[in-house]
Amino acid sequence: MFKSLILSIAFLTSLNSYGVCSHNIINSLERKGNFTTLLTLLEQTGLGAILKRSKKVTLFAPNDEAFSKTSTNSFELENTLLYHISNKKLKSKKVIKAKEIETLLGKIIVPKITNGDVYLNDSKIITADIKACNGFIHEIDNLLIPTESTPLNDPLTVEKLDLEKYMGSWYEIARYDYFFQRYCGAAKATYILGKARVKVLNECKTLKNPNKIKRAKGVAFVTDKKSNSKLKVGFAPIFKHFGLFAGEYWILHIDRDYQNVLVGDSKREYLWILSRNKTMSTAQFNKMVSKAKLLGFNTENLKRTPSW
Repeated sequence: MFKSLILSIAFLTSLNSYGVCSHNIINSLERKGNFTTLLTLLEQTGLGAILKRSKKVTLFAPNDEAFSKTSTNSFELENTLLYHISNKKLKSKKVIKAKEIETLLGKIIVPKITNGDVYLNDSKIITADIKACNGFIHEIDNLLIPTESTPLNDPLTVEKLDLEKYMGSWYEIARYDYFFQRYCGAAKATYILGKARVKVLNECKTLKNPNKIKRAKGVAFVTDKKSNSKLKVGFAPIFKHFGLFAGEYWILHIDRDYQNVLVGDSKREYLWILSRNKTMSTAQFNKMVSKAKLLGFNTENLKRTPSW
């Protein structure tokens, strides 16, 4: 499902600042001294930089003995490491109470207590609550290996979206290449907040005739009142195969100034990178791509959109 996750400097969806705090997750692993293999693999995949910069994170950390039991050639490295990370700060008390734990791979871990010991799937927590300035580490005695049958968790969305600030126009920077946008070049979506719904206007220049602009009008409804970050968007029947967004419209990440946003859906079938500007810097684009990777999206399918 997730192939070739070549991770560069990236950020978790809950990240609000890009500074590196002292005594972060990586520093804590280094001080413990028995996570040599894990540290090497984190650095190799680029996840080490992510964990240093993440604001909220929990790492379920296999020690060196755990890696000695399993050959690193027997599993998909990037996917497996992502399966050991949650972008929430989870003390052991929360881990024990949780029915399931969402991971950055997009698959869940199931905690259980057996004879007084806490297990994550079949891996036992040896040392809990190793503190770091940006989260917690729980040392485990075996690797957590995801399989095709491991249940998926939904992609994490923005904790609280300000709908009024979100309104206005957004330019499409990149997207999965869907059949209903096959002949769309530059694309833009405009949102107007109403009393009970959001009015939607989608526009795009056709690739065959850049002077021709197609338009589709629709409406969006918030489906999660607590966060405002999960919506459903619908279009009149005549436009149902055209709209930029059809069905679920989940706000996965948005920057503090509401200038760049990552939008997708629960099944990871749709993905858009949008901006208030017609273009986006390479550095900012790479950050958005990395965020999508961390949420379990296959970013190899992303296609850059021609600018307006």
